[in-house]
Amino acid sequence: MDSDCLIKLTKGRAKGKVLMHNKVVIPQIVKIETVDEGKACSYPDSLEIEKNIKKGKIVVNPNHISSEIRHVAETLRLKGGEVYVYSIFKNGGFTAIASDDQKFIKKMTEINIPCITPTALIIYTWRTGGMDKEKAEQLLENIKPMVSDQEYILSRLEIEKGGESL
Repeated sequence: MDSDCLIKLTKGRAKGKVLMHNKVVIPQIVKIETVDEGKACSYPDSLEIEKNIKKGKIVVNPNHISSEIRHVAETLRLKGGEVYVYSIFKNGGFTAIASDDQKFIKKMTEINIPCITPTALIIYTWRTGGMDKEKAEQLLENIKPMVSDQEYILSRLEIEKGGESL
């Protein structure tokens, strides 16, 4: 998961439900951005993220990049945390990369790496029994100011039509 996704889930008060039902791993650089730099700027979300890391609900992966990963990252013009999020995905048995950065998502999609946005994580958690419909709707409302209108509307429609259990 990248910083943007983690921050949006935290601010939208959706992180707790998502963490209960999904394995979340972040690179060390995301921890630095969301916790260390966040605390330096007195962002309250940074303390909540730090608690989740200390409790083991969010796993921090050390920043290590192989030469092969570095080459692909340079070719794709990945920068900052994107490189490390990509590296973790390639080195571990993960289903998707969680991000809200549309340019990054587009690059990953071009090389057949699945991505999931914060609103899609809320829907996925709901569809897999991690929360009821009302809670999913509430969390989408919370995150609405932080996502595009299109993403919000599509997410609401998905919940309104009921979705199917996975």
